[in-house]
Amino acid sequence: MNVTLVLLTFFFFAAVLGAGIFYYLTLQNLAHIRREVDRLQIRARAERASGMLRAERSRCQQELQALETDLSATERDALTPQELTMVENHRTSIKECVDALKQAGDWMGLPFDLEWVDVLQRLPRLQALYRASLDNPAIISTVEDASGPWADTASAPVLLADSPAASKHH
Repeated sequence: MNVTLVLLTFFFFAAVLGAGIFYYLTLQNLAHIRREVDRLQIRARAERASGMLRAERSRCQQELQALETDLSATERDALTPQELTMVENHRTSIKECVDALKQAGDWMGLPFDLEWVDVLQRLPRLQALYRASLDNPAIISTVEDASGPWADTASAPVLLADSPAASKHH
């Protein structure tokens, strides 16, 4: 009976030790699975954010393309203040999207991702009229008029530092 008691005690401790090891390994596997799920969720959120940024940039490009088509149909020397406002707003949006994509490490570059300069180069008529509008002090003063569409400075266009209008204006 002593041998049986010793063997039962040994098997009991072996079973407790086996259950403890199994429990420890299960916790380790669950922690590893949790880390992987968190990593995948972060990646999915980043991809979703990148998709939203690309969709916003595409929307701006489509509206600028529509303006390019309209400008090709009509003969003009400059953009209207409203069109200039739209171009400046889209310019700002595109630059913000590009910066966010680059910071997130999701920037693919040409031909998949276009910067503002690339977008503008693909719209030659808009580019010419945009630069002519920036060079025209009458349009700049109309735009900066307090009763105009840019009464608040948050939506006012940013003049290009190398444009002649910026040097005339400042």
